[in-house]
Amino acid sequence: MAVSIFCNTIPAPDRGKAVQQAVLAGIGTRPESETWKIQIFEPQSSTEYVIKIEGPNDFKWDRTFVGPEEEAPEFICNEVHSATQSI
Repeated sequence: MAVSIFCNTIPAPDRGKAVQQAVLAGIGTRPESETWKIQIFEPQSSTEYVIKIEGPNDFKWDRTFVGPEEEAPEFICNEVHSATQSI
């Protein structure tokens, strides 16, 4: 699987890594021929996460995660999985 993390602006390294791993786990194992591009943002003016994913067949998905429950890696993983499982 060709996965590119273009950026991850979450300033806390442990949190940024956990969110990144959650996104990758949510996408799961894919054929090597597929290309996935991921962007993870935490805007400076707020404490939300914005995750954008581009995948095969013109797949595009973005979602804003707000609050401790939605920003939990398990929640993010499940949301990404739900969005990408049928691709």
